[in-house]
Amino acid sequence: MNSLPKPTKRKKPVYKTASEKRHMDAVAKLGCIVYGHRIVRVHHCDTGMGRKKNHFMTIPLHPALHTKEEREAYAREQDFYVYTGYAIHENKTWFECNLYTETELLCRTYEKLDAIGKLEDGAREIWESIK
Repeated sequence: MNSLPKPTKRKKPVYKTASEKRHMDAVAKLGCIVYGHRIVRVHHCDTGMGRKKNHFMTIPLHPALHTKEEREAYAREQDFYVYTGYAIHENKTWFECNLYTETELLCRTYEKLDAIGKLEDGAREIWESIK
């Protein structure tokens, strides 16, 4: 029996461009950028208070690393997987001090996409600005 929480019903993401859609699809197929698990949630990196989410600033994270609810549900479902830290939406400071910063994970994501020829121009511009 699968006890993972079902994603809340949200409106489908609104992509301004086909390039954003291709980028998000490619990110989702990479696997978790921290641990390599195939099951991922695409996390939008923080762009600042009041700013819209940038679809090019996304990283693939295992559900246990994404939110507290998913971390707890996954721990109940999968006895072999024990992650004792905090999810990024639960305690970003702990996550960045003990694992990686969003910028480090974003650069790793861009490197992987570039290596397989899937890095979109919008993401490349951001990558160049944060290297």
